[in-house]
Amino acid sequence: MTMDQVLERIRTAAGLPTAPGVAARAVQQVGRHDLTAAEISDLLRADPALFIKVVQMASIGDDGIAFAQSVEALGLHSVKLVALSFTLTQLDGAADAELDCAALWQRSLTRALTCQALAERFHPEERQRAYAAGLLAEIGLLAAWQAAPESLVGLLADQHADDATRARIETDLLGWHHGQLSAALLRDQHLPEVVCGTIEHQFDDLPGGTLTGILQAANALAGGDPDRAVTALECSPAEAEAFVTLARQAAESAAERLAVPAERAGGLAQLQSDAAMQLAMLSLASEAQRFQADRAEEAARAEGARLNEETKRILEAASTDSLTQIANRAAFDKRLDEELTRSAEQEQTLALLLLDVDHFKKFNDTHGHRAGDEVLRQVAAALQAEAPGFVARYGGEEFAVILVHKPAERAGDIGEQLRSAIEATGIPWNDQTLRVTASFGVAVLQAGLSISVRDLIEQADQRLYAAKHAGRNRVMTVTVQPIGA
Repeated sequence: MTMDQVLERIRTAAGLPTAPGVAARAVQQVGRHDLTAAEISDLLRADPALFIKVVQMASIGDDGIAFAQSVEALGLHSVKLVALSFTLTQLDGAADAELDCAALWQRSLTRALTCQALAERFHPEERQRAYAAGLLAEIGLLAAWQAAPESLVGLLADQHADDATRARIETDLLGWHHGQLSAALLRDQHLPEVVCGTIEHQFDDLPGGTLTGILQAANALAGGDPDRAVTALECSPAEAEAFVTLARQAAESAAERLAVPAERAGGLAQLQSDAAMQLAMLSLASEAQRFQADRAEEAARAEGARLNEETKRILEAASTDSLTQIANRAAFDKRLDEELTRSAEQEQTLALLLLDVDHFKKFNDTHGHRAGDEVLRQVAAALQAEAPGFVARYGGEEFAVILVHKPAERAGDIGEQLRSAIEATGIPWNDQTLRVTASFGVAVLQAGLSISVRDLIEQADQRLYAAKHAGRNRVMTVTVQPIGA
């Protein structure tokens, strides 16, 4: 693909993904009432996608890459909303063009911190622009992977080589390199030309000015060549040893800032669910404040109607699994608790079906993760169409169905119908039709009995395990016994 074709795909694609470590810390911090603009600025400026969005929204002139000033201009509430919205963005790279995103984020932040330190040492006036140039030098790779993964066949020829080597490989294969793509993308976003030009010409042999020299030196240090860094900055060879230390410290700092906190290591799905809930609460709080501020009776009624619609939309998004578009784990937990309470109060039968797509890991390894995602969508659609109850994605390749009253009384038969529906579902993929099966565990709670959410799930899960152990693609049912029976 030509660079213009890749850019056109990028312009029509969804937003860029956020580094998981930054996203996790954002979710962790935005709920704090004492969070300061300086703290959130220091957190978010570590991520290329968030950096671009904040400075673009603030639009504070040609020197708009002053990130802290951009945060101040937007206000803390707006920046929190931006951070949570970007946390919800999915990582959608193609299976046949695997970009090492973790390494890219690490390189980008290490380069930014190195550029900043070099600027502070030799050209303090370029400190902010040097940081921006270092952070965004590879943003084109991330955008292309998200929007046009097939274009990366050449770009990923050797993604772990040093920057200059990769640029030469890319130019030979494609006629352009990732620095040029990054610069073109940043011009689209109206970032300062001095930053765009520096990124575009970072691999030129001829001197390109102070800022270009700083970026070239940072690239050289990343490639383990302090002597080339000395040449790029036109400084004393005696600086080489100090440069090595500086680059190592930058890499260590970047790794620490990008690491996912241990208490937030629950996976992307849980992180996105938490972000959605935080976003919902922030949005609702904001709308409530606006509503209260409107004292005109007629305007207040209209605003109230709009607020109700917005509330419904936000809460729906917060309770929906982004891949399958059915209820997510958080919505399932809430619904099961409600149904168990209602079942006890009204003495109605309730059943929980847990199912697991058989051999899903092997399927992913054989056909790729995109095919696996399509399987999960099709299984969810089949369940939604056939199940006379509440359907949710429980986690990974597991789903859950809650049945109440009359349907619950024939839960085993319904489980068999759902199993047959999944088995009969053809999944078109790359000129072939794929098929999967699923194993079911069913726990039926008779009317008049009570049980905890945890115990009901455990009984259904035990039956699911038994179904898998017995050969898979089958339904195993248990009638829940009273405690002590």
